[in-house]
Parts: sequence; C-alpha cells; structure tokens
Amino acid sequence: MSASTSFTHDADMISDKRMLCMVNQLGMEGYGIFWALLEMLCKEDEHKLPIDTIPALAARWETSKAKVETVISKYGLFDIENGAFFYSQELIDDIKAIDDRLQKRKNSAMKAIKTRWEKQKMLAEKSTENNDKNGENNTYVIRTNYERNTNVSNSYNNKEINSLENQKDTFLPQKVSFPPITPLYNINNNKNNNWGKIDRGVGEGRKNNTKPFVKPTLDEIKSHIEEKGLDIDAEMFYTYYESVGWMIGKKHMKNWRMAIMTWVRRQRGDWDYGKRNTEPAASPYDGCLH
Repeated sequence: MSASTSFTHDADMISDKRMLCMVNQLGMEGYGIFWALLEMLCKEDEHKLPIDTIPALAARWETSKAKVETVISKYGLFDIENGAFFYSQELIDDIKAIDDRLQKRKNSAMKAIKTRWEKQKMLAEKSTENNDKNGENNTYVIRTNYERNTNVSNSYNNKEINSLENQKDTFLPQKVSFPPITPLYNINNNKNNNWGKIDRGVGEGRKNNTKPFVKPTLDEIKSHIEEKGLDIDAEMFYTYYESVGWMIGKKHMKNWRMAIMTWVRRQRGDWDYGKRNTEPAASPYDGCLH
C-alpha cells in the first residue's frame, strides 16, 4: 500500500501524441475523463479499478459509458489486466518514486535522531565517570553549560571572599568621630530673637494658609470704600477689574482690598516707582460711567 496521496502532473502532458489524438476525437471532455480516472486510481490500495465500475463512474461524471471505455482502452494510456481491472503503469511508477523520496527523507531523519541520542548518552556516561572521580553524586543527567559555569564562578567567588576576609583589617577605614552639629534654630534661641523662628512654618508639617480668591460684588466694594472713607469711584474699580478678569498684570488678584488701596495711591499721585510716571494708568472705561 502506498503512503502517497498525490502524483505529478507533467506540464507538457497535453503535447503527448496520445493526448493529442484523444482530444482530437473526444475534445477536452476526454482530457478531463483521463485525469479523473488517474485521481480515482491514485486513491486505491494497488492503484487498480475493476472494469465493471465504468458505468458508475460515467454516471457520476455525467458522461457516457462509451467515452470512458474509449479513454481507457483505445489510446494506450491505461493497461487492462485479465479483462477485469485497469490501471496506469506510468501512474504506479510515479507514485513509487514519490514514496521512495519520502522514505529516504524519513530514514535520514531517523538516522540523525539516533546519532544525536547516542552522542548524548556518551556524554552522560563521561559525566557520570567524572562525577564518580570527584566524589559527586552519581547521575545520568548532563549538566548544562550554565550549571558548569556557575560552579566555576562560585568556586572563584569563594576564594575571593576568603582572601578579602583575611585582609579586611589592613584596608578597612578607622572610625572617625565628629562633634555634634548644633541646629541653626537652637543658636541663641531667645524669645526676642527672630533667628530662632526662621524654621517656623517650613517643612513637611507646613500648612498652606492661602485662601482662594473670591471675586467681590459691587456692593462689597462700595461698603469697603465707605467704611475706609476713601474717595474713589467704586463702579469704575469694579468695571475695570471685571473686564480684565481680576488680573493684575499676568497674575490673578489675591486681595481686592489691597488692590483698592493701590488704586487710591495711584489717584493721589504718591505711587512712586523711581522714574515711572506717577499718574495713574488710563483706564479704557474712563468717562464712560459719568
């Protein structure tokens, strides 16, 4: 029984004289019947089919019995055995060549596997002999390169550690004592001395006491101005800072009450920045509320 389930299809099979004659008489239908017969024979154990299966094959392929018999018997493409079976010797030879190649590859693979296992067995026996000589446990397990290298590395490290232990007294530094460092906040710690208070509010325990800015209402501004007795226009102050988003330059306002005092000083003309103009900055809303 063949192990192959395929066969070769020559690219120039259509140019064979027998094929040309068959196609000339039966057309490409005869060519199709030929390859269908080869496929049926390839799946058989001995690559033979009985003659009495021809009617069933013709019915299955929707062709005539006469055409199938003509393809088998007329053009020398098939051989008939004792009038009972037909087969293709060319197909059998082709399948045998394929089986031979497969078997050759299988034998080569088995040979390579056997050689590899024999080599491993030999290495295991040598490893066992070396272990016995070194007084180690008898084992048939081959140590890997990692294990062998680890043993060598551990042996070298143990020697280095022992050498360092013997020489540690010669190169270890002596203990050096330093006087205690007096903290800065303890220097001349006095109630009347601000030096001792420099670290208050600094460190991990410091709390952020800054409150978020809350935009005042116009009534709050008027009330504050009246309470302080200031002479400024509350609506102008409110309208200006409302238009700039309660920003002072590029920073958000933090205290609107202090901003009112700044506004007052600018109006009085006593806001001095050296060479800066002491006049208050012109507002885009000047004159629009009168």
